[in-house]
Amino acid sequence: MCWNHPALCCLICVGFLAHCDTPVQKKTVVTAQWPDGTTHREVDVAAGDSIAVRMYHENGSLEKTGHYQNGLKHDAWSSFYPDGTPWSEHQYENGIQIGDYKTWHPNGQQFISGSYDDQGQPNGEWGFRSAEGELMRRVRGDSLR
Repeated sequence: MCWNHPALCCLICVGFLAHCDTPVQKKTVVTAQWPDGTTHREVDVAAGDSIAVRMYHENGSLEKTGHYQNGLKHDAWSSFYPDGTPWSEHQYENGIQIGDYKTWHPNGQQFISGSYDDQGQPNGEWGFRSAEGELMRRVRGDSLR
């Protein structure tokens, strides 16, 4: 064991720390294509794990974007209508949906707004609006479980 040889232990630790400063190599891989050959889905891969995903509508506009950490959804995920208008935004932490959740109608009016607790359960107040922006329904998040 290197603990009995401080110089050897120090050398191993310095080597390990030097390796930690090495930037992780990332490559982008197209994993699905539309019939015309354009990209439908691509992922950024680093150290053998998908770390980001982007999906595209058939017209080439961004459909969905998100991130992974250790194979689980993590951080912000967003979806878009074919014209680029936002469709949804939500957050994940280690595969669990947390925090604010929002969706929009195709005309840009907010449709659903609510939030998830740190266990992935709906909480607080959730609102549902018409395409004209009128509040149609308001419910407690725990009633959505």
